[in-house]
Amino acid sequence: MTRLSIAFFLLTTLATAARSDSCEITTNRLACDGATDDTAALQAALAACDELVLPAGKTCISYPLTLSSHQTLTIPARTVLKAGASTRWPNASASHALPFLSAPKGTTNLTIRGAGTIDGAGEQWYGHNSSARPHMLTLPNATHVLLEDFLMLNSPDFHAELHGSHYRIYGVRIRSPPFDIAPNTDGIDIQGVDFHIRGVDVENGDDSICVKSPTRDVLVEDSIVRQGNGLVIGTGGHTNVSNITFRNCTAVRTVFGCHIKFKDGQKGKPGVWNVTYEDINLSVCPQLFALN
Repeated sequence: MTRLSIAFFLLTTLATAARSDSCEITTNRLACDGATDDTAALQAALAACDELVLPAGKTCISYPLTLSSHQTLTIPARTVLKAGASTRWPNASASHALPFLSAPKGTTNLTIRGAGTIDGAGEQWYGHNSSARPHMLTLPNATHVLLEDFLMLNSPDFHAELHGSHYRIYGVRIRSPPFDIAPNTDGIDIQGVDFHIRGVDVENGDDSICVKSPTRDVLVEDSIVRQGNGLVIGTGGHTNVSNITFRNCTAVRTVFGCHIKFKDGQKGKPGVWNVTYEDINLSVCPQLFALN
């Protein structure tokens, strides 16, 4: 090994050790006692840690948090990341309150995983106009994202609004009340290129899994939707949706089973094409298949 290689190795090792120490210090500052506002400590830990593992079996109260590229947020079993009080939510009086979890445009290589829960505490928001309620997870123009195994509970508005490319969404569960209690609580809304959704279970108050325009190259398989609007394509601006497959999925007590929808006056070019619904089990759906 040359002197230059040795120097580079030593600098890299020292930087890694320093970052590890910084991560441990910031993580130790988390109270996660179900009462303390941990927002500042969580944000500092996210800045210091390549992988932030929340304390097992604890409840961390937080207001909006910003995720970043090349980062993993792990929520262990019996751990809850819970949104704080609506009365203290930043930007709550604006056209849309700040999302609970978000990332800057262009974020890449982001993972959220674990068997724990992200709780949006939506019950305190459901009486408000939906345009002012925060989304739970908003990722604008992100790439190479993995969302795996956690529970999304009672979002004030959309649970997951996902834009960009190369998403893998596996085993995520979503639970919120029906539309008459919790309107506009879409489950998983996607817009972009290359989405693979597998083994998700969505029970909510609006669109369950929704493909919005422009989107192409999507596979949704081995999943269950309950209570909401089912397996949905639309709406959006210009209609541009292609190469979409829903396969081996079940719709239980949904408003629709398979639903392709358009708004009045929505432009139809270039259109919707190459859409497959295959091996869909429809269980007590008021409308089994709808085009409108």
